[in-house]
Amino acid sequence: MKQNQIEKYSDLLKEISTIYETTLLKNEFNQNRQKKESYWHMGQLIDNLIETHDEDKLYGSQIAKKLCKDMTQKYGKGFSLRSIHYMRNFAAQYPFTKIDKTLSWSQYCILLSIKDTDIRKQFETRAIKENLGQKKLQQLVSAYLQNSSQESHEFPLTPRKAEADIVKITAGTKPEQKLLDLGFNIKIEAGTTAINKYPLDTYLKRHGDGTYTKIDCTNTERYCYKGKIQKVIDGDTVKITMELAPQIYITQKFRLRGVDAMEIDTKEGQSAKEALTKMLSPQKTITVYTYGSDKYGRYIADLITDKTYINKQLIKTGNARYLKMTAE
Repeated sequence: MKQNQIEKYSDLLKEISTIYETTLLKNEFNQNRQKKESYWHMGQLIDNLIETHDEDKLYGSQIAKKLCKDMTQKYGKGFSLRSIHYMRNFAAQYPFTKIDKTLSWSQYCILLSIKDTDIRKQFETRAIKENLGQKKLQQLVSAYLQNSSQESHEFPLTPRKAEADIVKITAGTKPEQKLLDLGFNIKIEAGTTAINKYPLDTYLKRHGDGTYTKIDCTNTERYCYKGKIQKVIDGDTVKITMELAPQIYITQKFRLRGVDAMEIDTKEGQSAKEALTKMLSPQKTITVYTYGSDKYGRYIADLITDKTYINKQLIKTGNARYLKMTAE
């Protein structure tokens, strides 16, 4: 099927909505075949539009975020940023005529974690020949990735050196004005003489009573806060509310550093979400260590609660796998 030329986002949204409504919402179709074929066409349409704006390096991530938001509002789950990434990768790596009817969409997502096309083809052939189930295929691919050092089910990361509630004095927009840089693009007026006496670029530690004292640290030891869980979105993404300063709260979405769980619409993805939910009950206080943001604008973070390194625990329990990220 040759895709029509897509030149603007509204056309893309219309085309993808049509595909979804005429295939995936129709129960009488072969859902396994329709899901694969529909996602392949969606991936082609998305890249078609992105390629018309290849001079804008941020356009791809902007389109993905907007499509995720609009399709989720219209149809509910099934259009996460990760799902859109898989669609694009699927269309890029597999010619439409080479999609095997016996493999499921989840199995193709597992295969796509292998970057080497020849090795991926070997696993695909074996999965078809031996009629491997999703769980067995995941075990085989995970073992290969671990041995090849592309990915690993060991977790090589540790939280960076950091201390909660460290801020930095920075210049304001008015002469002599001093602000406290809290991170997350939030700055507030220093307010008190006790703070204003310190020079610019001084690091301060906020205490429970709202007072601040000078502290020696580096910039990399900042952006660490205590928080409370608001929502577990899936097996590697959460929403947390943090108090950055007295009466200054922010609710932010975080992607767990080094953690990759299966899609939420799979059995494994639901298990990963349930496991993470148990680890992060609303009653627990969470320490959040941030590492910048990913290409979708989500902050990457380590989470610690009750002295448990949540990222590592998810890998250790087999509910997710380690995946190297650029923010590491």
